[in-house]
Amino acid sequence: MDFEKLKMFCKVVEAGSFQKAAESEFVSQRAVSQMMKKLENELGLKLFDREKNKIFVTPVGRDFYIYVRNMLQKFSVNVNALRYDSTTKQRLICGFFSI
Repeated sequence: MDFEKLKMFCKVVEAGSFQKAAESEFVSQRAVSQMMKKLENELGLKLFDREKNKIFVTPVGRDFYIYVRNMLQKFSVNVNALRYDSTTKQRLICGFFSI
């Protein structure tokens, strides 16, 4: 499992369709569908109910979406904080002379 699958999962849930999520990311609908199928297989969870040209997020999928969305937001905040810290901190180098 990787961040790209998790990000795409969130986009699919928010867009309400594989096609709309695919268009927003400039990939094919089939690629998104396969990515979501792999994610479901890796997790061992059914995240979507699929019907002809429609998808519905399952209750487990809704819970997983909330968890993943929060995790991705926290990750982004932490990475940005680290980037900020790395540019604002100064290094202090100490040395001494021995006789």
